[in-house]
Amino acid sequence: MQTLRELVTIIRNEEDTPTRARFDPEERVEMTSSRQHHLFQLLHILRRLDPDLTESLIGAYPELAAAPALFPYGKESVQEEWKNARRPRPRQAVKDTSCLVPPKICRSCMH
Repeated sequence: MQTLRELVTIIRNEEDTPTRARFDPEERVEMTSSRQHHLFQLLHILRRLDPDLTESLIGAYPELAAAPALFPYGKESVQEEWKNARRPRPRQAVKDTSCLVPPKICRSCMH
């Protein structure tokens, strides 16, 4: 955990340069701060290993504070959402009214 805190300190002390990072197709979360973007990329690790530090960072950085509402585990949540968006939706069974086979015998349609 000490290494994680050191990494956060390095990120907080580095120059904050403008950036434009968006995470989802609807562009619900955008970061214009390189510092907050780097912290967002560590959010999943921070939440698991140091929840108190995570909450203090969320309280200190407005762009970082907006992101967890949609992506509570940062980059990990973004990846999960993208994966789910690409997953094909299951087909719903459609009742076939044209089938002439008695319902108790037919196994290919839903009548």
